[in-house]
Amino acid sequence: MARAGLTWGGRAASIALALLALFATFEPARAADGAASKPLTLGLNWVPEPEFGGFYAAELDKLYARNGLSVVVRPGGPGVPTVQEVALGRLEYSVAEATEVVLGRAAGLDIVGLFAVYQTTPRAIMARKEIGAGSLAELFARPVSLAVEPGSVFTKYLEHHYGASKVSIVPMAGAMERFLTEKSFAMQAFATSEPILARHRGADPQVLLLSEIGFNPYMTVVITSGQRWRTAQREARSFVAAVRDGWKSYLADPRPANERMHQLNSAMDLATFAESAKTQEPLVLGKDGLPGLGRMTLDRWKTVVDQLTDLGLVEGTKVPKPEDCFVDALPPS
Repeated sequence: MARAGLTWGGRAASIALALLALFATFEPARAADGAASKPLTLGLNWVPEPEFGGFYAAELDKLYARNGLSVVVRPGGPGVPTVQEVALGRLEYSVAEATEVVLGRAAGLDIVGLFAVYQTTPRAIMARKEIGAGSLAELFARPVSLAVEPGSVFTKYLEHHYGASKVSIVPMAGAMERFLTEKSFAMQAFATSEPILARHRGADPQVLLLSEIGFNPYMTVVITSGQRWRTAQREARSFVAAVRDGWKSYLADPRPANERMHQLNSAMDLATFAESAKTQEPLVLGKDGLPGLGRMTLDRWKTVVDQLTDLGLVEGTKVPKPEDCFVDALPPS
């Protein structure tokens, strides 16, 4: 259900060099007044699930059209390089994690965040209740097998945060089956997906959010290229306005968009769509509720940059300025 962790690592620089050579010649197609001259594409980085509900609600409610835009929402899947496609101009808009934006900019990609769906990251560790760990600190003090994606940013953060521990890191292959059968087992998860699946299969998981230990990058961030923001800002603001209203609509009634996404992703049943939408609501709204929907702050981006620097994932002259990673594209509340 949820995707694997982020594994940009050292290969980002070599990828970026090739992309930048192409990006240098890219000019977005647009009308003379700065508006798009062809349908815009929002490329998702995963299959249709509730984390994208507001984008589909905006489509169903004709909010893109109401803002003068023609938008196609394109489903994604494993390994879809949406960040690179945005940097190249092959996609007008996409979604990414804040850490991907920072790593991308460190590698030379001209991308910026416009709107953050998740104010609190759904990234979590799902542990068996039998372990008796009420926090991540308690979990890492126990002899537990923990399945995580090696090399991912949050895995590196856990290793850095806890150092030597009693936890044994194991591969993700077959993790859900092991979780259902082994009493001393935990695994990486999205709070909105794997725990629901585990409960449907008879387990009683303990969900430990990584935000509780300070790892809380914005998730499902709408991104575009810096060039598009600079040259088609009216379009970008109109797009974000439609997205924000789409998320308001989805939070008020997720059923129509869930039914549409279920048509595109029949692997998730409608009951799970509904449960996931309810679970993610406080993560989307954050502490500020609807007034804070989609908003991002410089302090939060600075924290992401500082954490990636501490982990050695960005360094020296390639450390991005936090203020360059996002723009305020939201309409007034």
